[in-house]
Amino acid sequence: MSKNNHWNNDTPSDKDILKKTVLCLIATRAIIFLTAVISLEIVPKGEFFIGGAKDILGAFFRWDSNWFMSVITKGYWFDPAIPSNINFFPVFPLVTKALSFFTGNIIGIMESGYLVSNLSLLFAGFFLYKLVQMEFNSKDISDKTLFLFFISPMSFFFSIFYSEGIFLFFIITSFYFARKKECGKAGVLGFLAALTRAPGIFIVIPLMLEYFTGKNGRFEFRIEKIRKNMLFIFLVPIATLIYFAYLFLEFHDPFAYQKNMMHWSMWLATPIHTIINSFGHSSGYQFIFLSAIIIAIILAVVIYKVRLRPSYLIYSETLILFHLSTNIPDSLPRYLSVIFPIYIALVLVSQKHDIIYKGLVAASVIGLITFTALFVNGYWIV
Repeated sequence: MSKNNHWNNDTPSDKDILKKTVLCLIATRAIIFLTAVISLEIVPKGEFFIGGAKDILGAFFRWDSNWFMSVITKGYWFDPAIPSNINFFPVFPLVTKALSFFTGNIIGIMESGYLVSNLSLLFAGFFLYKLVQMEFNSKDISDKTLFLFFISPMSFFFSIFYSEGIFLFFIITSFYFARKKECGKAGVLGFLAALTRAPGIFIVIPLMLEYFTGKNGRFEFRIEKIRKNMLFIFLVPIATLIYFAYLFLEFHDPFAYQKNMMHWSMWLATPIHTIINSFGHSSGYQFIFLSAIIIAIILAVVIYKVRLRPSYLIYSETLILFHLSTNIPDSLPRYLSVIFPIYIALVLVSQKHDIIYKGLVAASVIGLITFTALFVNGYWIV
């Protein structure tokens, strides 16, 4: 469903959009903060809880946060016999370390990482709003999409010492500039996305689709449309090749990344295998992971049915299929949360029935509170 004239023509200024985004950021992060503080006092501790956190930032410093910190403090290392840190891509650690360095270490490494994530999230939300506004020219759709994005059940991951926040910023801005036909900016931002998380490489096809998509939202491949600026799109796969080349030169093993992922039981498999492996967990986690798989399938259908722009459709369906095919479902809820067209599709589905949107908001708030509490209290939410 591309831009249509029947949406209300109401274009807010960049200043207004920034205000909305800041308010969403503050309000939803306040929910996350209060949930963490209260739940640490009243929620029974999970089997992976590690006490001793000095403050609330330390309470959120778990799981992948430690791996990213090891990249910053020790650099990359690889031992085929044990899990190593080479599957944690370099952009988030580099930006975090650079921010701390350029402030004269006034901001510590951990605090720097949180700042990078939240600034990235702020501007990811800002450009998401502009992207939706560009597509539908509707303040209502843009407002609702922005709020669903910030209140999504796994959105606390966007603000902590993880790479989700900065990854969202690069992906959304790459799409935004691709929509504006600014291929150079879109390619550079896609390059950075591919160096932030492995799935970043999948943006290359949507960028190519946008290059050949006309103003009417239809794909129109024509040889005469090709210009030199299309080469910028190929920066995306080049980024992945650069990182893998670095791993080969540093560790003399062309399959270092794949070998390391096997320590996390992650490799390409059919979605059936992923479903079967959900049953390897206790009943509570089985419910979470099987629910995530069902939701992923439903979202794939919804995204197709609402007839999103081809680039959004291909990007979303590719990532959903990819994450359903990684053999284990453990991080599936988090992986789904960064597929930004999901929020647009859900808003479009609810446009004719406001009760659906209110239900989505209520479910999201409950989910956000629940998963935040589980995460900080040492449950297997990764």
